[in-house]
Amino acid sequence: MEFFTIEEKDQIIKIVKYLISEGVEVGVEIQGTDEMFVAKVIAIKEFLEADRLIVEKLHPEEGNSLIQSAPEVAFSFDVKGRSANFATKYVGIHSEHPHYGLIVEFPTTVHFEEKRKEQRISSDLKKLLSVEFTLEGDDKPYQLGVVNIGSSGIGFIVEKRDFDLFEKLNVGDQIG
Repeated sequence: MEFFTIEEKDQIIKIVKYLISEGVEVGVEIQGTDEMFVAKVIAIKEFLEADRLIVEKLHPEEGNSLIQSAPEVAFSFDVKGRSANFATKYVGIHSEHPHYGLIVEFPTTVHFEEKRKEQRISSDLKKLLSVEFTLEGDDKPYQLGVVNIGSSGIGFIVEKRDFDLFEKLNVGDQIG
């Protein structure tokens, strides 16, 4: 199974907020143990050092003591049918109302299962390639950076100034 990596903090925050709002159960794999534990992320909390995640206590219960001495912890979960995971570290126990649970470091990356069937070329393409086009019946020119290329399509970056494209195009539309 191949994965792609998300490193942008605002995107990671969206993913974590989804886990919280939907009450998604996460698998928790504690380095040094063979057992899989289960929990839910319940909050993002700002601390002086950095943002942290508050996670409810682990099930089965013995995970709550094992996590405290683990050098690394892996969280795995599904988002709309796509497997994802991130690595983190235990920080401490959060005992303030309303979020009681374990404190772990905020992830710096999230890895998502790649659903594409073919290999994509993506090495720094946005610095080298862009595409320019106008839509039929519209005179606004669009210039989008290319992030990857595959045999069945091209991945573009749509910046805020071009968000109107999302109202004009549908998934599967071809730009010629």
